[in-house]
Amino acid sequence: MRIHMTGLTKVLGPHLRYVLWVQGCPHNCYGCIAKQTHDPTLGEEKSICELSHDILQYHNIEGLTISGGEPFEQALELSQLLIHLKQQRDLGVIVYTGYRLEELLEKAKHNPSISMLLDAVDLLIDGRYLDELNDNLSLRGSSNQQIIALTSRYEQVIQTHYGKPGRKIEIQVMQKTYQMIGIPAKEYEKMKAIILNRGDDSNE
Repeated sequence: MRIHMTGLTKVLGPHLRYVLWVQGCPHNCYGCIAKQTHDPTLGEEKSICELSHDILQYHNIEGLTISGGEPFEQALELSQLLIHLKQQRDLGVIVYTGYRLEELLEKAKHNPSISMLLDAVDLLIDGRYLDELNDNLSLRGSSNQQIIALTSRYEQVIQTHYGKPGRKIEIQVMQKTYQMIGIPAKEYEKMKAIILNRGDDSNE
């Protein structure tokens, strides 16, 4: 499986989660904050065994959030990963996709791996990011995107977590770089400039 990055987060769904960004996306949405995930030839190749081992070492996570990139471009590999994980532990699964659910159901008629992946997902956030519909509400990029409970696991948190005023992000600072996790506010580019230039005006 080709991935972009992994990590732990509390800002891409309820509870502490393992987040997996897959590499490769055909949608090319204007204003996408994850353009580095678009090229399917980039990223890192990891086996299902490697990813499974990495995820299961975290005993305090409630589940996974899978984003990208476009998860359903690697539907077979992801479905195999999730089936294996759920055999080991009761983990909830949230997936962000640029496809509408109706598109996925149509594609599934010719690609059984899409049905396999949908069967392993508890909550689906669907639809392409539309920059003009970015309303700054929580846990989705734009107002056209639907929050769809495919099982009952997260039904109760949809109303409390999704589409609410205010967005949260986490900034994880490494030695020579940083990574942002979450769906940022519309003012993200200004915030990023402040972060990158912190200390530049200091006389110390």
